Amino acid sequence: MWKPNNRTIKYWIGILQIAISWGIYGFIFIVPFLSLHLNVKLIICTGLYVVSYMVFLRGVSILGKEFLQRYKKINLISWFKRTCLKENKQNE
Repeated sequence: MWKPNNRTIKYWIGILQIAISWGIYGFIFIVPFLSLHLNVKLIICTGLYVVSYMVFLRGVSILGKEFLQRYKKINLISWFKRTCLKENKQNE
């Protein structure tokens, strides 16, 4: 069972792999600006996407099923609204 306070080396390896997968995915947005042929760009973007997804799944498999369920529950829009409302109330 995944617990937030259980921070072992296995936990940090899983978190690092998820962060790396996001970094790899971010490179997809840089590829269109490279001076390469369209076919090469397509192959590079496809490869980056597949590798990013594989690294993400490997990180999730290390962290376990409970972490994935918790990750799916994250709603960034509601978090952003709560954060903005807090800042607005503090500024008033």
